[in-house]
Amino acid sequence: MQKLKLLKAAALAASVTTLTLPSVGLAQPSEPPTAAPNQAKVQALAQDYQEVAKKLAEIRETTYKANPELAEQRDAFQAMIEERMEDGGYDADAKLEKMQDIASQLKSEDIEEAKKQELVKKFQQERQKMLNAQREALAETDVKKAGEKLQEDTLAAMKAHDESTDKLLERLARLRSDLQKATTNG
Repeated sequence: MQKLKLLKAAALAASVTTLTLPSVGLAQPSEPPTAAPNQAKVQALAQDYQEVAKKLAEIRETTYKANPELAEQRDAFQAMIEERMEDGGYDADAKLEKMQDIASQLKSEDIEEAKKQELVKKFQQERQKMLNAQREALAETDVKKAGEKLQEDTLAAMKAHDESTDKLLERLARLRSDLQKATTNG
């Protein structure tokens, strides 16, 4: 049951992370696979982006540890999302248990390829259902406002906790823009 709570917390934390850190949607390059120089550039930009995002995530986590009230606000927001998901008919505990079971089956060394593909498909379907339930919960006005408040408070606390936060956010925005240009312009 402890593993299930950790999985549930991780899934909900992903929704909070989405709100508190900028993200990038990488489009597939329009060039054919022979466009190696552009692919190398995209890979380098993506790696830089991931490194900066990781550093910001570390700052966010240390900020939460240093600010128990902010951590409580985050936890309350996660609970609000979970409650709304359940109100919408999504049983997070049952679904996460199902996903954990599928993941355990996938770890089996003697699994046939066809069965593996079936399990991967089931896992992806369950994950998509969870994301849809989260998206619906996050679309509700009071949840959206609570998320925006958490984002504002978290960013302010991160900036106060670590002076490099602003520079990292600016760098992340530049990298996101560069990545979007590189993946859409070829």
